[in-house]
Amino acid sequence: MATKKRILVVEDELDVGSQIAQRLTKVGYLAEVVGDGLQAINEITQNPPDLIILDIMLPGTDGLEVARNVRKNQPRVSIVMLTARDDEIDQISGFDAGADYYLTKPFSPRVLAATVDAAFRRIERLKKLEIETQTEPEITIGHLRIDYLAHQVFWKGDAVHITPTELQLLDLLIKHPNEVMSRQKLLQIVWDWIGDASDTRTVDAHVRSLRSKLGDGIIRTIHGVGYSFDPQFVQN
Repeated sequence: MATKKRILVVEDELDVGSQIAQRLTKVGYLAEVVGDGLQAINEITQNPPDLIILDIMLPGTDGLEVARNVRKNQPRVSIVMLTARDDEIDQISGFDAGADYYLTKPFSPRVLAATVDAAFRRIERLKKLEIETQTEPEITIGHLRIDYLAHQVFWKGDAVHITPTELQLLDLLIKHPNEVMSRQKLLQIVWDWIGDASDTRTVDAHVRSLRSKLGDGIIRTIHGVGYSFDPQFVQN
């Protein structure tokens, strides 16, 4: 019998946290709730969960600091970030701190379940990738250089802080130059998302974050279709 996946819900509105935990329990997960950032860090340190659902606005230590702590000490734990604000800066800050997925309150139980399921599928895929040999340890295109072994990105010679998920997205796009990829396809490949993509802005927020770090022109938006990497941009 398979061991149930353990999820830590970090939410200062305990009624909201309890509702999330109940929904997750109904679909077969073990879910626990803590109400502040310091308590979350202590719990994660002592008993690392398989996945964290993390609100940004927390008393004491906010969700961004909790995410940074997790990424430093528990890099394999997946993070789903929650916020009541649908703000671009919040989203970029969340992903920069290490969030893998992003949900804006209020969200439906269906979207929550789909996000958690996708996160666990992605965790399993990344575990398999870790044991595979990287056939291309480094790639350079114009002013952009990616060192896969060191998990580092360089833009015009300068190191750029980039999250593992952003690196996956960038890698996929640059290996298909000028090919327009829909949000649905990107979600399926990078985030292992199955089903309708209309309720999540995860791809869009990651694209904005990459643009903020590497320049607006690095990823083109083809309105109504999707996104593509522009190889000309990195040559200029």
